[in-house]
Amino acid sequence: NRGIIDAWAIRLRERELNQKLQAALDIAENASRAKTRFLASASHDLRQPLHTITMLGAALSVRPLDERSKQIVHLLNEVAQTFSDQLDGLLDISKLDAGVITADKKPVCVADLLTQHMAEIESQIDAKHLKPILVCQTNDYVETDPLLLLRVLRNLTQNAIKFTDSGAVTLEVRRVGPLIEVVVADTGQGIAQDQQDKVFQEFYQIGNPERDRTQGLGLGLSIVQRLVTLLGISMQMQSSAMGGTCFVLSLPAVAAPTVHAVSHSDTTHGDSFNLHVLVIDDEKDVRTGLRVLLEELGCTCVEASGTEHAVAQVKQLRPNLVLADYRLRGSDSGIKAIEGVHALWPGVPAVLVSGDTAPSRLQEARNAGIRLLHKPLSLDVLKQELAAAAQAAQAARSDPAT
Repeated sequence: NRGIIDAWAIRLRERELNQKLQAALDIAENASRAKTRFLASASHDLRQPLHTITMLGAALSVRPLDERSKQIVHLLNEVAQTFSDQLDGLLDISKLDAGVITADKKPVCVADLLTQHMAEIESQIDAKHLKPILVCQTNDYVETDPLLLLRVLRNLTQNAIKFTDSGAVTLEVRRVGPLIEVVVADTGQGIAQDQQDKVFQEFYQIGNPERDRTQGLGLGLSIVQRLVTLLGISMQMQSSAMGGTCFVLSLPAVAAPTVHAVSHSDTTHGDSFNLHVLVIDDEKDVRTGLRVLLEELGCTCVEASGTEHAVAQVKQLRPNLVLADYRLRGSDSGIKAIEGVHALWPGVPAVLVSGDTAPSRLQEARNAGIRLLHKPLSLDVLKQELAAAAQAAQAARSDPAT
């Protein structure tokens, strides 16, 4: 009888503990969803004015200016770019959590990738009077997404440069049995043992209690951890306070791919595009900023605040490109506006432009099959879209069927 009573009491305690655990999990999940909604809303609201500032700064940069004005515009654009980079960290987290980033894996020569990356960051290393070291012990290939792996390397090396005041930053690739190991090491301040799990948490930073914005938002290693999981890469970190930090990425080696000849076409365009562009945004300042920049780039523009207005604006003249804000007034959206334009002019190149990083929004855009760019648009990205639209317009003029 005593045994039965004790067993029943144990079962009751287990059930109570399970209920408490489930309640704690529910609280954590609700908190995570609330955090995601807050970050998405904050990112959207901050990207809107930043997008306008970026467009106006870019418009000034393509005009003839005296030297002092050029310096001021350059500084303005640098500050806007720094702010944009920090918001992009929030966007990367949202995209990874939403599952809209997929790995496009292919055979990659890691030595070539590290050589390319070292060329990108060598000037930053030199600027801190550090020694750049590149060691390529093998030319073996791995199966991975080269763009995502580069993002991992960029985040790791940015941290290495930031937290190293003397010594060297090292990139190394080596073969260890069936594995290819990629090493990012520094001689910086290192990470104490009790901090090593915390540095992978979002917004956690060591030695930045005043939240100095020049040190970023503390998202770099959180993004790295998500990306290596997505890519199926094993990652180890070795570090100690004042002893430097070393990250080792391990990937299986694969056979080198068969080489095929590739022809390259010249897609370089100047700074002037003779295009008719429809700009859709519910905020007048944003429309005006983008229109001013497009006009500086040789385009003619019409503006619209929503779907009905957009359709009315292009009834008589086919646009060469549609740039539509994702979130418009009420239930209206850039997707609906683009669909309205396509009902009149099928096949018109169209791009969604958004400051929204909510995972649900990212998935909606993906499901609609319309390319999504995020505010603020850089001048280079905008030129790429205009160049693609110009090529599409040229192809349409050359096709008798159109």
